[in-house]
Order: sequence, then C-alpha cells, then structure tokens
Amino acid sequence: RKVFSTLSNEMATLLKGGKLSMGMLYLDYCPMANNNEGAYWVSNQKEIKNPYFGDAMLKCGSVKEMIH
Repeated sequence: RKVFSTLSNEMATLLKGGKLSMGMLYLDYCPMANNNEGAYWVSNQKEIKNPYFGDAMLKCGSVKEMIH
C-alpha cells in the first residue's frame, strides 16, 4: 500500500502538469490509509472506491480535486 500511495502521488503530479485530451480524473483521499497518515489515489470515477481498504471500507474517502 505504501508503494501504491507513492505511485499515486507521482501520477497525480504528472497529470496535473499536463492536460487531458478528453474526460476527467479525480484525485481522491482517505485520511485513514497508511496507519492514519492518509493517502491519495487517482480515479476515473467520481464515486469513491477506496483501494486501500477494499470491501471493508470501500466508500471511505472524498474527492479532493478534479483533473481536466
């Protein structure tokens, strides 16, 4: 999960630095991921599907930013 968090942060930086040719991406955040350190992930859906907790807390988190 730590590696996924690092990858997600790097992807978000790359995506924010450019411009999408179509669609929108969402930068989501869960404050309880990584032992309550919090973590981001990039999603192509507005609906929260937390990859850090899976079925246990699938909807934990919120959209922090929209990337166009």
